[in-house]
Amino acid sequence: MEERCKRASYVILLILTLMLMAGMDVVCTKFEGFYLFKQTFYYIVYAKTSAEDVNDYLTFDLPMNVSESLVRQLVYLRNVTGDFKILRKDDRIMLGLPLNKTGGAEGAAFVVVKVAYNYTGGGTPTLPSLDDYVLKSSIPREFIEKYVREPDEAIKSIEDEVDVYLKRHNVNMENIVKVAYWVAKYIMENFEYQTSGKPRPLKEVVARRVGDCDDLSELYVNLMWRYGIPAQLGSVAIFLYGRRDYIDMGVSKVICENVGYHAYALVYMPKWGWVPVDITFNKDENPFYASRYVTLGDVIIFGRFMARNITAYNEFKSFMEKHKTIIVEAYYDEEQKALRRWRDLLGLPASEIPEKSKEVVQINVKSRGNVTIVQKGGVIPKISENTKSKVEVIIREVDVLKVYLLGMGIFLGLTALSIYLVVRRLKKLERSVQEALETLRKDFEGRWKIKGDSVSVG
Repeated sequence: MEERCKRASYVILLILTLMLMAGMDVVCTKFEGFYLFKQTFYYIVYAKTSAEDVNDYLTFDLPMNVSESLVRQLVYLRNVTGDFKILRKDDRIMLGLPLNKTGGAEGAAFVVVKVAYNYTGGGTPTLPSLDDYVLKSSIPREFIEKYVREPDEAIKSIEDEVDVYLKRHNVNMENIVKVAYWVAKYIMENFEYQTSGKPRPLKEVVARRVGDCDDLSELYVNLMWRYGIPAQLGSVAIFLYGRRDYIDMGVSKVICENVGYHAYALVYMPKWGWVPVDITFNKDENPFYASRYVTLGDVIIFGRFMARNITAYNEFKSFMEKHKTIIVEAYYDEEQKALRRWRDLLGLPASEIPEKSKEVVQINVKSRGNVTIVQKGGVIPKISENTKSKVEVIIREVDVLKVYLLGMGIFLGLTALSIYLVVRRLKKLERSVQEALETLRKDFEGRWKIKGDSVSVG
């Protein structure tokens, strides 16, 4: 028994050591709450163009790294092949397909996205409610300077109408939560959702009172700016397995597989940080209960920006109508399915697996030198111009399965060790008792003589 327990403890401790070596990157810098859901997505980008006389790149934004109180997202490039170039612009990393290569260009990229959500014990996200009170004066000045712009002239025609609506609902204009909620409700009640193949100018949105997700979100952001509240636009990809969109653009085509692209607004509230406000995709008509939480684990965060670039879209459309180009964007939640699609697009044999690129990039993560960790709900401190310090939030993978297995390994290892020590102690006690009994037996036989039915003292 002792030997079996000893062997079992050695085996479990060996497994535990291997798990510790494999799980060094499991925990994030500050583990806030418990991450109940973890998902991995595989994003494939493929592009081929006949253009060879354009001195520019066809660019593709990539998902961004995110570290917030409610969601963490880690992104890295597993493989980039063909003519794709990795372009860096400020803190962003994009893929670029050169348009001046003789005979045209072709490229593909394999991107891995890992998402973890932080939910409370009841499985509900910690979101603002109308009972919460956050003063506008608590917003840091640097956030107002960076994320509040002069509103578009287009909203002037509805400003009085919005003010009357807010007064009717007794909105305290100093409470960010109330203003953010009721301005969203105003748009939801007075504007009609209507899809569009291209972004509408804000003037058209206001005049016709129609718009899709990005149109109405930009209207909302401009109204937030009018009230001095930091806001920006957010773009995401929602994983929808089985969906196929074929977009014809003249001689070109864009194919989107297993995805629906979506946009919403983000409002800065010091208690929570950047809060998604979703006009067109929410739960129970609550704009704070945004698509990110309705489709738990199925949202990939792509980017944040202050305003839509309609000019860039028009330039892209003009290029696609002139130069024969095919673009494929595909999403999968299973690696093997993603690998099969990758091989199909590149015409590779069934046995070939994409190797890691020579230049593996963790997308949109700055260097880790001279780092200040920003705590949950904290404010990024203002950095003096004459210092080289950088401020960032370090992103690390949060893998709930690894954490669970690691915990089980520790528990089993300690349990086996405890059993081994107890059995060893009992064996030692057994030997002591046997030695004592043997001593008593010898003493008894030396003192007493037994003969037939009679006993005499020796």
